[in-house]
Amino acid sequence: MCPMNETFKNLPPSSLALLDKLLSVEPEIRCSASPTLISEMVVQKIFTAYLPIEFVYRGLLSTWKD
Repeated sequence: MCPMNETFKNLPPSSLALLDKLLSVEPEIRCSASPTLISEMVVQKIFTAYLPIEFVYRGLLSTWKD
């Protein structure tokens, strides 16, 4: 099986990192909804297309804690 970075070589590193976590077969590594929604790729590509960036970061960071 090809490594993901060779298969999807046109994707930015933030997208590859998110895909790697989402497609993990190990449940303890697999990403849940909260980390996915605040991932760099989702914030940059999806939320900022529809919302002002200040609103996105203020809303997400105030609700998410480690």
